[in-house]
Amino acid sequence: MLYAGIDLGGTNIKGGLYGDGKVLIKDEIKTGSLDAVSVIKNIAVIINKMLSDAGLKINDITAIGAGIPGMIESSSGTVLYNNNLGWVKVEFAWLLQQELKKDIPVYISNDANVAALGESVFGAAKEYKDSILITLGTGVGSGVIINGNIFEGNKGA
Repeated sequence: MLYAGIDLGGTNIKGGLYGDGKVLIKDEIKTGSLDAVSVIKNIAVIINKMLSDAGLKINDITAIGAGIPGMIESSSGTVLYNNNLGWVKVEFAWLLQQELKKDIPVYISNDANVAALGESVFGAAKEYKDSILITLGTGVGSGVIINGNIFEGNKGA
């Protein structure tokens, strides 16, 4: 199975294609305009570029996951509030599906939460069921893993 991962930041969008727990290809582009529609178009650009570079097509992707700073309603794929980008109630998952012209599953969570999950599955915390990760970037964040699962708290914050 092939997955696309996106790390959305205020300055850069980083992306990767992953299969069998391995990074197959990765790339990054400038976030550009902070407008939600423009950012989502740039995310579609990086996904399509990585697919092209790998000789693959959008139909090869099983799902897309995105780490986004701010308050996230994972169940609906909605960014409730993002201070860095100035977003309020952006239906991220639906908009990305529309931009890609593909009804592919899109999962989102707070960027620090997915960083913590990545460390718990593949990184320094993989030997532990419970862990905490602190992120330092444009802002300071943290992700908590309890019994192998993301603890999202109130609205992913």
